[in-house]
Amino acid sequence: MTPEHVKARIEEIERASMDSEGAHCMEDTLHQDVLRAIGEGAATDPAACAREALKSREIKFARWYA
Repeated sequence: MTPEHVKARIEEIERASMDSEGAHCMEDTLHQDVLRAIGEGAATDPAACAREALKSREIKFARWYA
């Protein structure tokens, strides 16, 4: 996983942000994927991937937790 890959996923979440539930699922999946890649040593720049993934929190959509 590269920071560019994470940026592309963030852009997908932004495009889906009109559907809060879908965007929230995509965000959760992205965060899990980044953590998995870092844990498995598959991230080319782990710190940059993490920083990029956290930018998803800046996207405006409703986040619901049960």
